[in-house]
Amino acid sequence: MTKPGAGSSTSLVIFLLNSIAIQMVVGQDVAIERFSAIYWALVLPALMLPLISIREIFRMLLGRGILLLAFLLCAGGYQFARGDLQALAQLFLMVWVTAWCGCETTRLTTKTLTDIFLGTLLMGVMVAMLTKLNPWGFFPGQTSTSYGPWRTSFFPHIANSATMSLIMLMILTRSAKQFDKKGMLALAVSAYFGLLGFVRTVLIAAAVYFSLYAVLTKARIRKPGLLVAAALAVMVSSIAVELAIAPLLEMLQNSSLVSRLLLRGATELDSLAIEQQLYRPWLWKEHISIFASSPYYMGLGNFRLLDHVSYNLVPGLDASGSESYPTRLIATYGISAFLFLGYFGSLLFRSAFSGDAWACACFPVIVFMMMNWGSVFHPTNAFFVLFLLMMRGSMAILPRAIADLNERHRKL
Repeated sequence: MTKPGAGSSTSLVIFLLNSIAIQMVVGQDVAIERFSAIYWALVLPALMLPLISIREIFRMLLGRGILLLAFLLCAGGYQFARGDLQALAQLFLMVWVTAWCGCETTRLTTKTLTDIFLGTLLMGVMVAMLTKLNPWGFFPGQTSTSYGPWRTSFFPHIANSATMSLIMLMILTRSAKQFDKKGMLALAVSAYFGLLGFVRTVLIAAAVYFSLYAVLTKARIRKPGLLVAAALAVMVSSIAVELAIAPLLEMLQNSSLVSRLLLRGATELDSLAIEQQLYRPWLWKEHISIFASSPYYMGLGNFRLLDHVSYNLVPGLDASGSESYPTRLIATYGISAFLFLGYFGSLLFRSAFSGDAWACACFPVIVFMMMNWGSVFHPTNAFFVLFLLMMRGSMAILPRAIADLNERHRKL
């Protein structure tokens, strides 16, 4: 149960605001350089803000987060022995922030998150009015011709707009009790940018979420075994479909709907061009191949992807491999990465045994995002933190009813 008086963590809100604000002023084609001012503006809060909860972090790592601690010791010890300090630093930051997000005291109310979302929208309007950072536009037809068919975004980077819209859609549709005036406005805005952004990963993720949550809700499934089985079945099915969908897309590509939603408006593509558009199945295979060829199956640590692939699927593209988070972890840290991924699995089981059908419906969607849009799963990224909180479920992102109860207790 949530303790009376509990609400949004101040340090967490500061982290989210800082990360979102920085992403709002970084253009679509700008890569953040290591040790630049923007780099430290992201990294330092991720290092410092969790210190407020350091006791809780240690208790968490020695308790339900023991898999995180095992991952840190196993992968960290190996990378330290190899002298790969960059991989070691990345490992520490990842475990540090993940453990912070797993603490009972690290939580957020739906009301606070709605305010952050609407504030982000206003910030996006100001950035669009005062700068030329956003090439997409807020309305259909405003997209710069160099970026292809029109799409809408309130961030300069369209993936951030679509990802935040997906997060809000999932959180706000958890219960009809979320729908006050602000909630309705936020829901309408997130639906608008989520749909008209035409980010296919987000569109598919939203369809998966709404379908699974509707089934779990209508069937009133609360048995832990069934909740876990449903979540895992959807997770595996979504990945399997992506692995096998290329021939179907080749057949249906001339459909305007299929072309617009799944092929970025392109038609008359050959099988290679479709494989290049999908990209992730190729990347998954290469990551697993790198893992299988690594010494002791412990991964390569910090490495450049193109130095270890069988061929470059998209010639001229300096691929980093960040698009797939789980397989990149396995290629980097080897078998020890399964300890980290196992921690995510433990969150699913905790949600199932607490009867949190919403969190169970979110789980396969978040894994799908990890497999396809892994670049947002960075410990300095607000979306990484929000997805981790969603995996924890209603005890981490408090529904409005609980938040209002806590506020009344606080005033008393």
